[in-house]
Amino acid sequence: MNDLKCTFFLYFYLFALAAVCSACRTTIHIPEDLPTIQEGIEAAKNGDTVLVATGTYVENINLYGKKINIYSVEGACKTVIDGNDKGSVVTFENGETQETVICGFTIKNGSGTHGIEWGEYFGGGLYCSNSSPRILNCIIKENCAVGIQRGSGGGIYCYQSSPIIADCKIEKNISLGILGSDGGGITCNNYSL
Repeated sequence: MNDLKCTFFLYFYLFALAAVCSACRTTIHIPEDLPTIQEGIEAAKNGDTVLVATGTYVENINLYGKKINIYSVEGACKTVIDGNDKGSVVTFENGETQETVICGFTIKNGSGTHGIEWGEYFGGGLYCSNSSPRILNCIIKENCAVGIQRGSGGGIYCYQSSPIIADCKIEKNISLGILGSDGGGITCNNYSL
């Protein structure tokens, strides 16, 4: 009988703990709560959602390994992250997992992340290194990875990564370099499109 009581209390405790944990999750509204997506990311804790209103956000964002959801309210046709030619628009480089999700954005005007070697640029739209986020329902366009030596992954660049990229449109991106280029659209673990 005592084992039955212990089992009951254990299940009750776990149920109550799960309810409390889910209640602790927060939705941060951009720009109502904070003016930029990056500020929303920095304020978010694992499990939180950053919900972005319609508009154009001129910024470059880094997820810093957080297990958070970044969603637009009205989808990629109405919500733009514009990198303003100041590096990769979205960066995943801190071990992000499939619990990190970005969904429903147009990602444009990225110019890539500088490589280790001089004159190398990678991932104009999205730069993904040692990470496996989910990228869903996005339009990745008009980004470039142009370097004096090498350009790779104008739209998306992935290195030692296994992202899930689903229902995305990748168009009008370029990569270019004097010594070589690959993946105007996408380069992922040495495969290019």
